Amino acid sequence: MGDLMNTLNGSAVISDCGQYRYRLDRDVQDAGLVIAYFGINPSTADASIDDHTVRKWRGFTLRNGGRKFIVGNAFSYRATDVTLVGSCASSRGPLHGGHIDQIILDADVLVPCWGNSSKVPYRLRSTVQDLLRQLLASDHRFDAIICSSDTLAQGAIMEAESQGLRVPDDFSVIGFADLNFAAHNRPAITTVSVEKWDLGIRAADMLADKIEGIAVEEPIVDMGYKLVIRESA
Repeated sequence: MGDLMNTLNGSAVISDCGQYRYRLDRDVQDAGLVIAYFGINPSTADASIDDHTVRKWRGFTLRNGGRKFIVGNAFSYRATDVTLVGSCASSRGPLHGGHIDQIILDADVLVPCWGNSSKVPYRLRSTVQDLLRQLLASDHRFDAIICSSDTLAQGAIMEAESQGLRVPDDFSVIGFADLNFAAHNRPAITTVSVEKWDLGIRAADMLADKIEGIAVEEPIVDMGYKLVIRESA
């Protein structure tokens, strides 16, 4: 069975072998909503250690009035490289399903927030879609799904349609990048557009400076964006 590890402001359910993390909990303030975030697979965070992603979720929870957040994943196998998920005997562990069910019950808000799943081994990608299907089928009402790419937004719309849900009538879907097909999808995808060419040039210039030993004066640069409103939101 998984060990429940506790600290003053958090806990983690980790398998006895240490290879699987089934659940992560963090308390961030005294009052507010319980937000559940769902990613691809867990990394190094445990009851007392926050990795980079967990620190981002902590900030997001505070900004959006949450008192606590819970983390679940499509896979429970712990790895810093998602491609390693396919190399283990079991990518989810024996207690995975029960903990996902309980996380959904314990949360007020469900946030599927995995990025591009192209690095997930092909034979396991359906597992990610299965989790999205489970979240959509829960009793929680979704106002919107915000995706890290237009491709994921298109997939979310297709999955919603397969379950008899309508976008944007039942919930909205927003993509990112304003790829060529987004305007021609049905419904057309509302998306966040960025100047991809300028972004690429700026990143290449910064990388070249780094290679040549030149200090990068502004490591974080706001390149701006534009919200392109179409039919999906």
